[in-house]
Amino acid sequence: MLLPSDTSTAWFNEALKTSDEVRFITDRRLSFISAETGKAGKAGNSKGSVLFIWKPWRRLEDTG
Repeated sequence: MLLPSDTSTAWFNEALKTSDEVRFITDRRLSFISAETGKAGKAGNSKGSVLFIWKPWRRLEDTG
């Protein structure tokens, strides 16, 4: 899952707890294309990005 790299949010900590891998994109900011217009955004991406990776074969332990 590609997301903004905002470590101060609650969702970031939840994703960090459950993901198998986390990869920060540090060498540049990604540019995104608008789904509505099909063109690159005017202001660009104002934040860094992070990839959270969940492996489908991982088994969750019972919490019961």
